[in-house]
Amino acid sequence: MHGRRRGRARPGPRSHPAGVRSSTVRPRAHGRATALLLAAVLATAAAAGCGGDADATEGDADEIGLEARPGLPDDADDDELRAEIEHLLAERDRVVGEIVADPAVAADPDHPLVRELADLYEPDSEEVAAALATWTGHAEAGERTLPATDGRPAFATRLDGEIERLGDDEVRFPTCNDHSYAVLDAADQLVEMQPGIEMPGEGTAVRVDGRWRLRQLTVEAVTGCRQEVP
Repeated sequence: MHGRRRGRARPGPRSHPAGVRSSTVRPRAHGRATALLLAAVLATAAAAGCGGDADATEGDADEIGLEARPGLPDDADDDELRAEIEHLLAERDRVVGEIVADPAVAADPDHPLVRELADLYEPDSEEVAAALATWTGHAEAGERTLPATDGRPAFATRLDGEIERLGDDEVRFPTCNDHSYAVLDAADQLVEMQPGIEMPGEGTAVRVDGRWRLRQLTVEAVTGCRQEVP
């Protein structure tokens, strides 16, 4: 059994329904924490207002060295499906962590990291395009994002409940989003610090040509994730 325990939303202004403002080293005129959160979780509403394509096909995986993972059969059991979704989330977190540490790569559609990210999502994902545009803006501002604590990633997403099958080729699942990051400017001065916060969210994935890919990841503007209770 799972129960949801949520804390209050963190204080401070919100410029986007999927964003919360974290503790900051100095105020930012345009809500830097919200922008960073948007990029990390690839929020849907922002994607609707951004142009661009994340051009990748399943065949690109072999060209850029991605490990091929066969699609699950229609009658795959819940454990297999869970493992597949966990793999997608883990790979997404790894790629995002590498991109935000060197966001200049986001402007290059042929960069291996950009192609890896696109390959984890359904083709022509607006969420990927929105995130790449945001990260490109961070690079132009001379900012990069690193883990706040050694041994802990800047962004980590985990399954936080049961996967719901919406059809033969679509699933929905609850997530817990752990953010622990530090933003540095071009002079390596600390711009913003978020030593650790957990927020609940939701994701969807779809099966494309027999292979599961992410469609959408969102984060709620509250703190505290699901907790197992006896």
